[in-house]
Amino acid sequence: MLLTLDSSLIVAALRRQETQHQQYLALLGAVVGGLHRAVEPLIVLLEVVAAIRRRTASGRLASRIERDLLTLPNVQFVELDRIRATGPAEAASLTGLRGMDAIVVATAQEFGSTLVTLDIEIQERGQGLVTERSAADVQRAGQSS
Repeated sequence: MLLTLDSSLIVAALRRQETQHQQYLALLGAVVGGLHRAVEPLIVLLEVVAAIRRRTASGRLASRIERDLLTLPNVQFVELDRIRATGPAEAASLTGLRGMDAIVVATAQEFGSTLVTLDIEIQERGQGLVTERSAADVQRAGQSS
């Protein structure tokens, strides 16, 4: 399955202190292991690195996470350019999504990927624009294939 993982889910997968950490880590592991593939807007990299730095106060850890994310197998990061910016602008204008959230939703929309997010606002406002599933639903679907 082709997925777009929101930064909230990736951060929860990387930090043991987060609620349901093991479930999200398993989903990220399923991507790395090739059960799924992920397409991510490059902004997700920035959001994850910034969140890790803020929550851990470790610049070294944040830098390591950046390097690791950029080299993950089965994860493609896409850049936001002038043409690709029209999708997020339209999503924001239609739904009232915040800018970064609109980029994530528009990426899932552009690539036809399934959006997996912990962000309730994205789930509610992105309805109808993309297919959204919970991490548990994705894992169940992966186990049955």
